[in-house]
Order: sequence, then structure tokens, then C-alpha cells
Amino acid sequence: MRRLLWLLLAALPMTATAQADDPIAYKCYYCTPAEMEDVALLQGVGQHYVYDVSGLHIVGFNVALQGGILVADPFPAEEWVKKQFIGFVQLYGHHLGGRSLEPLGSFEEVYLYAPGSDHARVSQYLSSEHFSALHPDHRAARQTVARFLASHPVLGFLDTEASGGRLLRLELNKDGDRPPIATTGFSGRHFARFFYDYSARRWEYLAAHDGLYGVQEKADDFVVDGQPTTFNYRWLDSGERDAFMKRAARAGVSMIGTPVLYKDAMFLCERAEEGVRCTVN
Repeated sequence: MRRLLWLLLAALPMTATAQADDPIAYKCYYCTPAEMEDVALLQGVGQHYVYDVSGLHIVGFNVALQGGILVADPFPAEEWVKKQFIGFVQLYGHHLGGRSLEPLGSFEEVYLYAPGSDHARVSQYLSSEHFSALHPDHRAARQTVARFLASHPVLGFLDTEASGGRLLRLELNKDGDRPPIATTGFSGRHFARFFYDYSARRWEYLAAHDGLYGVQEKADDFVVDGQPTTFNYRWLDSGERDAFMKRAARAGVSMIGTPVLYKDAMFLCERAEEGVRCTVN
């Protein structure tokens, strides 16, 4: 029933900043101990970590100024540092050293109960529809997935209880603007994306998709970039079509016309004097 999820790195328009006591790990591939020391020295005075993905190795350095010269004193990385480092390696593999935005695998389905689902009778599972800000249960739905991610064994290394609240930062994400993104797939090609907020130490909702289009969060989302926008749904996609119409109604978008049963439907959404309206063709 419940299967894995996949993560990727992505640049997001956010201002998350590293916490002052979060250690930074700098890359050095196929390096000798002396070369790793050089990388630490380049960072200046302070405590730094240097990692080599090729050998799954990470080491710490205390860099100090002695007699006007920078000196790096190596020390074994703490267990919690190694655990977090290995966790990142397992998730990102060779992507660790670059800035590739490619996911590490195809979307996988998870089955999580929707808010208010009657578990003893007919169970309703989460779909992209539940995450839209237009859905009355969106906060509970987002919290459900955030808790699922926080408790997932693959992501256990992000738990900072053993590290005194500290979380290792890789060099390419030292400013917190390229956080891990979890894509959780649901049945029917639906999926939602959550990013890990380093500052808050929790998973936050980013966006949802119904397999055809991004799920609208407000009336303006029905007219992309303020321009007339079409949405096409086959009759086989009646569930997604009906959810689209519900979101439009909740957003105050006027709907002109009604889809014909067992017929494909095209919605032309555009701005009008009274607001946004969608016409069924």
C-alpha cells in the first residue's frame, strides 16, 4: 500500500537562512587528506566539515590563526554528523556535488486518509484536491503529509533531537535557499510537493497537481498570468473536472455552462467585469 517518495533539490523563492550553529560541509571529490585540509583552510577561522562522496567520507576541521598563519586541526566527525551526511548521500547520490534539478526516481504512490474519512466504512484517501487553499480541509491535509514525511524512516536523519537541534548543511545549500523537496504521489497521477524548511525544521506545503494541471489556490490561478486560459478534461477525467469546478465555485469564479455527461470538456477562463469567469465548451 504505502511506498517510497523521492526528493530533489530545487531553487525556491524563499528567504530561509541557516541557523547560526548549523555546521557547513564543503565538497572535495577524490581528495587526499591534505586537499581536504586545504578546502577547510579556504573557509577561514572556525569549525568546518569537508566531505568526499566518492568515499562516503566526512571529516571535521578546527581552523585557527596561529602566529599569523591559518592552521587546520582535523577531528573525526561526530556520529550525528555522519548520520546526516549519509542520509543526504542516500537521497541525492551523485547529485550532491552539482546543481541538477532532476528527480532521483519516478513518482511513487502513498495512501493517506483524508481528513474526516470514515475509516470503519468507506475510506477516502488524500488527493491533490485536498491541498488547495480553497478546500476547507487543506490545513489538516497538509499537516497529515508533513507528519508522514517527518516520520518516514528514509528521512529520519533530519530529526535533530540527537544533534541538539543542529542540522548539517551542504555547501550548495548553506543559505537554505535550495531545500529538499519531497514529491508524494497519490492515486490517479495526483501529487503534491513539500519542501523542508531548514529554519523551522519542518516540512511545508509547496504545490499540488491533479495529473493534468496545477491545483488552483485562488481565483487568479484560473487565468494564468492574467491571460485567458483553457483547461481541457476528457470525460474519463470526470473526477478531476468536478474538483476543478468545485475549486472555481469556492474561489468565486462564475461558471457558464455545464459539462455534458460522457463528453470531453474544455473550460475557457478569463477576466470579466464581475471577476473571473469560466465558460464550458
